[in-house]
Amino acid sequence: MNEPDIEKTAIATPWGLYEWVVMPQGACNSPATQQRRLNEALRGLLSECCEAYVDDIIIWADNDTSLETRVRQVLSA
Repeated sequence: MNEPDIEKTAIATPWGLYEWVVMPQGACNSPATQQRRLNEALRGLLSECCEAYVDDIIIWADNDTSLETRVRQVLSA
């Protein structure tokens, strides 16, 4: 969440005021934002060794050694 937008998510309850500090699931733009951020993170790897769709990442390789290397690359992206 952008700092100025956090106050826009406030919910008043008997126990206090609660604000989202991360994007809530179910918000109308959550899936598009998630996909955009994932694409940015995996920019150099997409179509080379993986594909990403919302919360799924498919990684492929010709052998186990290459697969392990690619999994490490994706997880460190």
